[in-house]
Amino acid sequence: MLMAIGLLMDRGWTPVIDLSSPEATSIDDAEIGTVLCCQERDANEGLSFLRSLTLSDAELAAFQKEYWGEEWDQAVPALREAIAYIEKTLALLPKHGDWALLFIG
Repeated sequence: MLMAIGLLMDRGWTPVIDLSSPEATSIDDAEIGTVLCCQERDANEGLSFLRSLTLSDAELAAFQKEYWGEEWDQAVPALREAIAYIEKTLALLPKHGDWALLFIG
């Protein structure tokens, strides 16, 4: 997941950490490795970015090699799965709540 976030940030995505509510602040204060905490507007912007991004298998493999300094045969499927997970998290927001939260614990 961290590698996917690094890749997306390298391509221009900025994960939003919106601490405008007491609940969001308390989650961030818990130091659980908050990566994304946003409301629907920011989630929609992130979703638009992700859906507009086209990454080839070669780009994913090259990023992984640059990131870790060595090749990994599962890099492409792992990165695709992580990016899909972030996309799904953002897409679920309008249907299942007011906030999207993604953290690495």
